Amino acid sequence: NEWSVGNVGTGTNALVIAAGFPLGPKSHLVVYTVNNDGRQDLGTAASVPIVDWSGSVTGVAFADLDLDAGDLGGDVAWTEAHVLTNVLNYAVYLADDALGSFRRFVADGIAVGTTAAAVPPDTALGSVTHAVVYVRSPLEEQTTPAALAVSDAGPTAAPLAFVDLDLDLGDLGGAVTWAVATDALLVQHAAVYLGESAAGAAASQVGGTFPVGTTTLALPADTPKASYTHVLVYLTSSLATQSTPTALAISDTVASVASIAFVDEDLDLGELGGDATWDPPADLSQVTHYQAFFSVGLAGLVSKIGSTVQVG
Repeated sequence: NEWSVGNVGTGTNALVIAAGFPLGPKSHLVVYTVNNDGRQDLGTAASVPIVDWSGSVTGVAFADLDLDAGDLGGDVAWTEAHVLTNVLNYAVYLADDALGSFRRFVADGIAVGTTAAAVPPDTALGSVTHAVVYVRSPLEEQTTPAALAVSDAGPTAAPLAFVDLDLDLGDLGGAVTWAVATDALLVQHAAVYLGESAAGAAASQVGGTFPVGTTTLALPADTPKASYTHVLVYLTSSLATQSTPTALAISDTVASVASIAFVDEDLDLGELGGDATWDPPADLSQVTHYQAFFSVGLAGLVSKIGSTVQVG
């Protein structure tokens, strides 16, 4: 069987075969000389065996190092073909399927010998399902790319917990605890902040960074609540820190007694004695006991009276 490729006149010794010509069972390229009496026989015409080169890459890999759900970031990597005949460069895209439909540009003109291209952090996932790598020859870009299904990493620090053990209005203190899934292998460390919204507005870091495996921060007593509304935990990979933290609304524990009363029943001048009474706080959930003191003014020296008094 023969399939015509084209005809050229004398004086021309080249023919461009359009890309995409199906190989099928074809094994040789045959060039006949032709005149008005006909063409050469197949047995005497010049021919050359067809070598169908494939420059497709293999082993496409991508680890999403952008830890925000719905965002991608990290390197698309691949292994070059063993034979690089006619490979000019590479192009990388994100696409809606393995065939490269609705592809989004990542990088092109990537030189032979380079085997990775960076997807910047905060790249929207949208309808993307695959990373695709195309090989380009001097003739054209290949039609069918090498493809890899992408997986969107979205680890969180949930469950995040904080109970305010500082009993003063406007002050915070206590343990902030969180958890990171054991399969969140891309997380390198975590950091705790106080912020003015769940999204991290005006966030201020508390303490340093914590390696994976550390899941507790002791927030010191008398930490000003100020205008903060949330405790926030941000996770960080080798590429970037999350844009969207795990957040927990702050509940400022307030436990002050009321209606303190004391009548001195010691009749000696310069000496005190009698019962001190008070009404308990409305919220006793974080109160373990009471301590009573005499003071010199409301901000002066204090002196403890007796032992602690149990709640109730």
